[in-house]
Amino acid sequence: GERLDRASAGLPRALGLAVARARTRHAETASRLRPELVAAAVARGRQRVAEVGNRQLRAVELRLARLRDGARRAGAALPLALELAVGRVRARYLGTSARLRPETLVGRIVEGRRALAAAVRLAESLSPDATLARGYALVLAPDGRLLPDAATVRAEADVRLRLRDGEVGAKVTGDVPAQGRLL
Repeated sequence: GERLDRASAGLPRALGLAVARARTRHAETASRLRPELVAAAVARGRQRVAEVGNRQLRAVELRLARLRDGARRAGAALPLALELAVGRVRARYLGTSARLRPETLVGRIVEGRRALAAAVRLAESLSPDATLARGYALVLAPDGRLLPDAATVRAEADVRLRLRDGEVGAKVTGDVPAQGRLL
């Protein structure tokens, strides 16, 4: 009971801090993930991949030419097999290049931003401040502990009510007749 009271007393502040941290991370991530910066970084990466791929293709083609010459001299049928191997290398290179297109990566970043924004909205909706904004109140002991049920409120003479726009003091006077519930 008492440990739970102490733990729950800091819950509103902890949730508020978690929401603030999530907002800050979202803003930082969003500023680093601007589409034009991503497109430029992807373009540089594609250029590097193209350069490496071209060097590899030239090296394979040079080796193929040497092997063709050797195969011609030996009268073997090796060039056809080597042509097929070069074709597979080219296909792998072109497939990698297609996956690194800026529009593909920008789409993934936009999708990530949406997911992050949804997580921030969920965290905000679960915060105590969102509950207070909907018209509810938190009942606190004079020392700031959350009083979660009628029994703990009855044990106090004075309480504080935290509302969406501030706190007010209140005196505990006794039980109030039960009212019907909306749902």
